Amino acid sequence: MEPSPISASLGAMGSLPRKLDELLATGHWALKGAVTDEIEQLAADLHTLHELLVKLLNAQDPPLAARYWMKEVRELSYDMVDCADQFVRADGRAKIRRAARRKTITRLKLSRLPERWRWRRWIADKVSEFRSRAQEATHRYWRYKLYDCASDPGNSGVGSPELPVVSLDTGDLVGIEGPVDELRRYLIDGEEELKVVSIFGVGGIGKTTLAQKLWGMLRGQFECRAFVRTARKPDMRGIIRSILSQVRQHQPPDPGEMAHLIRDLREYLRDKRYFIIIDDLWATSVWDVLSRAFPEGNCCSRIITTTETMEVAMACCGFCPKHIFKMESLSDDDSEKLLLQRVLASGVQQFDNVLPQIKRNCGGLPLAIIIAASLLASQPEKLEQLGCMQNSFGANHTMDGFMGQILNMSLSSLPHYLKTCLLYLSICPEGCQFLKGDLVKQWVAEGFICAKEGEDMEEVAGSYFDELVSTGLIQAMDINYNYEVLSYSVHHMVLDLITYKSIEENSITLVDFSQMAIPVTDKVRRLSLHFGSATYATMPSSVGLSQVRSLFFSGLFNCVPSFMVFKLLRVLILHFWGDIGNTSFSLEGICELFWLRYLQVTCNVTVKLPDEIEPMKHLETLEINAEVCAVPPDIVRLSNLLHLRLGSGTNLPDGVGCMRSLRTLMYFDLGSSSEDNLWGLGDLTNLRDLHLTYSLSLSGEHLKEKLIALATSLGKLGNLKSFTLASGTAGTAVLFDGSRSMYSTPVFLERLELLPSICAFSRFPKWIG
Repeated sequence: MEPSPISASLGAMGSLPRKLDELLATGHWALKGAVTDEIEQLAADLHTLHELLVKLLNAQDPPLAARYWMKEVRELSYDMVDCADQFVRADGRAKIRRAARRKTITRLKLSRLPERWRWRRWIADKVSEFRSRAQEATHRYWRYKLYDCASDPGNSGVGSPELPVVSLDTGDLVGIEGPVDELRRYLIDGEEELKVVSIFGVGGIGKTTLAQKLWGMLRGQFECRAFVRTARKPDMRGIIRSILSQVRQHQPPDPGEMAHLIRDLREYLRDKRYFIIIDDLWATSVWDVLSRAFPEGNCCSRIITTTETMEVAMACCGFCPKHIFKMESLSDDDSEKLLLQRVLASGVQQFDNVLPQIKRNCGGLPLAIIIAASLLASQPEKLEQLGCMQNSFGANHTMDGFMGQILNMSLSSLPHYLKTCLLYLSICPEGCQFLKGDLVKQWVAEGFICAKEGEDMEEVAGSYFDELVSTGLIQAMDINYNYEVLSYSVHHMVLDLITYKSIEENSITLVDFSQMAIPVTDKVRRLSLHFGSATYATMPSSVGLSQVRSLFFSGLFNCVPSFMVFKLLRVLILHFWGDIGNTSFSLEGICELFWLRYLQVTCNVTVKLPDEIEPMKHLETLEINAEVCAVPPDIVRLSNLLHLRLGSGTNLPDGVGCMRSLRTLMYFDLGSSSEDNLWGLGDLTNLRDLHLTYSLSLSGEHLKEKLIALATSLGKLGNLKSFTLASGTAGTAVLFDGSRSMYSTPVFLERLELLPSICAFSRFPKWIG
C-alpha cells in the first residue's frame, strides 16, 4: 500500500511529491529558471529523507534523538505543504486583483515588475530554506548514527496488509447472560418507587456492555429514556442538555444556567415513567448534581449508573448495598470462549501451548481478551510475546499495568494508516460518542486516505474504520432495533493512550480549560478546545494558529474562537451552546478559509451563512445541525460538495439539480421546495442518502403534483441507498393514494424510512414487499 498523503508517522511526506509536481506543471513565471532546478533538487532531497524516515518508523523503543529527528522531519513536510498552499492561494488572489485593475484602467506592465520580483524572491528563499533544512536533517541522521536503531523498510508497516475484519454478533456476548437476566428481573419487579441501580467494577470488565444490553431490552417499556456518558472532567450542563434532548425530542433544551436546566428536566419528568442510564460516573459530586434532576414519583422509573469507584456506587444507591451490582471477571471457560471466538474466526491455529498464559494475563477482563485476540488474529507472530508477558510482571502484576502493556502493543502493531486514523480520535472529548460517517468524512478531508485508481475514498476510509472496530480499540455504543450500530466510542484507557501518543508526535494539541497550564512548544497542526461550560475560557496566548489544519471546539457561544485566523484549515467542527441573549451565530467570512473541506456546526442558535459561498471550492461536507437563516444561492455551484446537511425546514435555492456531485442531502423539504427543485432531484445521480421533510402543509392538488415530480426523480436515482421521509412543523400526513405517486423506487435502495404520522397508504405498494 502506498503511504497516505498525510499521516501521524510520516507527516505530509506522502503528499509532497504530488504537490511539487503540480506546482511545476503550472509553468508559473515565479517558478521558472533557477527556481525550477532548485525545486527538482529539493524533491530528490525529500526522497532521501522519506526513505530514512520510513526506516526509523518501526524501531523498537527508538532513542530520544531518533524521536526528535522524526518529529523534525514531519514538521518540515508540513511546513512545505503549507508554503505551497499559501503560494497557490496568494497567486489566485493576485490574478483576481489584476483582472479587476484591467477593467478600470490600463496600466504599464512595468508597474507589475516589483510584485513579480517579490514573488520570485519569496519562493526562491523558501525553496532554499527547505533544501537547507532537508540536507541538515540528512546529515544529522548519519552524524548521530540513527541507522543503528532503524529497521528494514519492508517491515515498516506503511504497506502492511489489511487487518482481518472479524464479524461479531452483538446478540451473543460471552459471559453476560447471567448478569443481564439478574438485573433485568430486578429492574422490572413492579416496584413503583424510583429505583437506582449501580453497576460497579474495574475498567474493561464490561460495565458499559451490560448497561447497553439492558438498554436495548428495556427502553421500549418506558415513556422517557436517555443514555449518557460522563467523563473524569465532565461538562455538567452538556450532560443535562443531552438528557433533556433525549427525553424531550420534540423540544430542544432552552438556553439557561444549570439550575434552569435541572428545573426544566425535573418538571418534564414529573409524573412520567423514565429510564436513564448514566455511564462512567467518576465522582460523587457529579451524582449529587444530576440526582436533583430526577423526581422520585411512583411511576416505576429506573436509573442505572456504571462506575469504577465503590464510593460513587454507594452514593448513587443511597448507601444501600443491595442496589449495587458488582461485576466479576469472566470465568476461565468464558475467557477461553471469547478468546477462541475471535482468534479461530481469523484462521489462526497452533496456539494451545500459550493459551493458558494469555488467559491468565488477561485476568478475565473482556476488554483485554478482545484486544489480545484481535492482535493474534491479525498478527499471529505476536503469539509468543503475548504468552510471555507474565514474565514482565510476575504473579502480582496489576490490571492497569497489563492493560497499558497490551494496549500499547496493539497500537504499535497497527499499520501506519490505521494508527493515524486512531490517533485522530483524541480530538474528541472523553465520553463523546461519534458516528462512523462523520469520522470517515473527516479522515478523507484530512488527507489520511490513500485510494487506488477506481477505489472510492470514503469506502476505503470506511474499511479502515471497520478494521479498527475489529481490533477492539473502537467500541459500538448505540445499537438500533435492527442491530445496526448508530454510534461508537473509545474506552477511557484507550483514549488516555492515544492522547499521549498524539501529543508526543504533535499530531493533535489538546487544550482543556480544566487544566491550569498547557505547555505548547511545537507548531500546532490540529487543535482541540474542550471548554465545557466555562464562561470566560480563552485560548492560551502561547498557541500559534497559522499552521492549524483542524479545529475542534466544544463550549459556550461566547468562547467560540474567531475562525478567521486559521487560514490553512481543512476541518472545522464547532459544538457550542448559546445562553439567553445569544440568538444567532454568523459564518460571514468563512469563505476566507479557502482550503476548508469539512465544516460542521452544532448549536442551539440560528446560523447565518455568508451571502456568497462559491469561493469555497474545496468544500466537501457542509453540515449545520441548527436552524439556518438563509442558504446562499450560489451554493448550487459548489462542484466538490459531496454532503449537505442543513436544519429541518431549510429552504434550498433553485438549481438543486446542478449539484451533481452530492451524495448526501439532508434535509430537503417537500412542502417549501419548488417543483423545479423536485424535478431537479432526478439529476443528482450520485445521491446515496436522501432525507425529506414535510414542513409546509399543501393543498391536495399542489401536493399531488409535487409527489409526481418526487416519484419521477426517485426513479432516476440509481445509486440511492437510503431514503427517509419525516414530518416537519406541518404535522400533516402525506397520502399516497396508489396512483402515480411513489409508483417506482431506485433499484439499489437498501433503507426506506417513512416515519410515523407522515405517510398514509390507501394500499400497500408492491415494491415495498
